[in-house]
Amino acid sequence: MGEYAKIGRDKIKIGTCENLYYLRYDQRHQITPEPGNVDPTDLQQVEHLRFRFPFPFEDGKEPGTFENYNLSYTVPGGYRLPDDYESHGSVQFRAHAGYLCSLPCPESKAGREFQEHTRIHRNGFPGAVAVCMQRMVDGELRTIVRCNGCGTMWQIPHAEAIKVAEAFADEADKLKEQDITHAGYHAKIAARILAGYNEKNSQPATDVAN
Repeated sequence: MGEYAKIGRDKIKIGTCENLYYLRYDQRHQITPEPGNVDPTDLQQVEHLRFRFPFPFEDGKEPGTFENYNLSYTVPGGYRLPDDYESHGSVQFRAHAGYLCSLPCPESKAGREFQEHTRIHRNGFPGAVAVCMQRMVDGELRTIVRCNGCGTMWQIPHAEAIKVAEAFADEADKLKEQDITHAGYHAKIAARILAGYNEKNSQPATDVAN
């Protein structure tokens, strides 16, 4: 179900159900929720909502004007989630002969164990994990990451967010001499990931659906 709000007199779509694809967390006070729709300014509702990650190349866009509803940005440097992130889904493979099979996500522990017997090649695969959204959890604006293999999402705790931010920061250092613009993007993503966290919070990773 679509979620709608107003900016002034203009009606805009801010998301679908709990996924506010077209609204950043820091933009929630710029809109007026429509009756019967989610209210991202309500503290009782906000922890049940997922907000668009503030990617720096989208700075300046108003709520409701974001184009790619499900935008994500792959974590560089070969970053992988730890094996205790076990709630991966499955992936389907199709052969022209008419075969269709469902296998454990190749990025999961079970998927890597499966590949000990059956080789799965990667051709043009961007990387295992992508940053996609944010969610307020116990006073922390946590980053949500998505498996690029099966699409499962998790909101990650501070300790894991540090690793993700470090991967972006390292990539920014590598790009400084050859691509200043993208180096700046990576550095800003790293900073924005960490900005919402409190070091006191050390809860384990949680499937975003919970």
